[in-house]
Amino acid sequence: MHQDNPFLTIQFRTLILWVILSILALSAIAIALSIFWGIVSLFGNPDNPSFNPTQPDPIVPLVFLNVGFYGLIVLWCLEQKQQSHLNFQRVWGKLPQNRKWLRLLLLVFPILLFSLGSGQIFLSLFMPILPDAMKSSLESPLFLSQEETSVPLLYNLLVLIFVIGVAPIVEEVLFRGILCQRWATTWGLSAGIIVSSLVFGILHPVNPIGLFIFGLMMAILYVKTRTLTIPILVHALNNAIAIVLTSLSVSPETTNATTTVEQFFSAEWMGLICVAVSIPWLLIYAYQNWPTKSTSLPYWANK
Repeated sequence: MHQDNPFLTIQFRTLILWVILSILALSAIAIALSIFWGIVSLFGNPDNPSFNPTQPDPIVPLVFLNVGFYGLIVLWCLEQKQQSHLNFQRVWGKLPQNRKWLRLLLLVFPILLFSLGSGQIFLSLFMPILPDAMKSSLESPLFLSQEETSVPLLYNLLVLIFVIGVAPIVEEVLFRGILCQRWATTWGLSAGIIVSSLVFGILHPVNPIGLFIFGLMMAILYVKTRTLTIPILVHALNNAIAIVLTSLSVSPETTNATTTVEQFFSAEWMGLICVAVSIPWLLIYAYQNWPTKSTSLPYWANK
């Protein structure tokens, strides 16, 4: 194919090793902090309820987990770039000169409909099997109030930055820019798209089917436009709309688990409608834009 193909030297198993080691390291840090907070609490002032070192402010795990997770991916990508001499400018690509690519942003609507619908169906199927986990997933608030964190404005701002800014960029670079092209180099472009999308879906266990389809659409967009900018924009727009819809669905009257779960199941038919409406749109787009055997990887097209 290409004698100096940098993707041939990239090893996905090293990322798995990094993740395992990072989990062990984070676990060790969490245990150490728990011991530290436990010791500090022994000497704390029991008459001061505001001081509770065993229950840190929610902003601490938010920053700790997101910086650790996305920082790990960024470091792995940079390490692979250094070893393989991968050209990130060619991985990223340039926007097309014409403005026709703006129409591709409309793809966010069928993707969002399918994600919401399939997610609702998935949770409904697994609710009888894993009721506690499913209820926890439904009831976990995205934004926190003054009663839940001492810095609600900063906490909620960081949520927006991670979900709309950091996640789309880091995930698209990893899954579409690197892993899709890595596996496409070995197994062919179609297999690279499918396998990278499967891994993407598996790593989003709350809605693996919806995120698998999402990954497929983002990979097709990347191969079609030869730039990561458009998948990143669609990804960010999808997350932003999902946040708005989630925020609108939450009200002070529906904060308890029983009420919210009952509302979820009462609207289960909406999930079926969303899937039924979005599937034809997505199938047509995939059929019309699926790469052929002669389609080259974006990396080589951007040479």
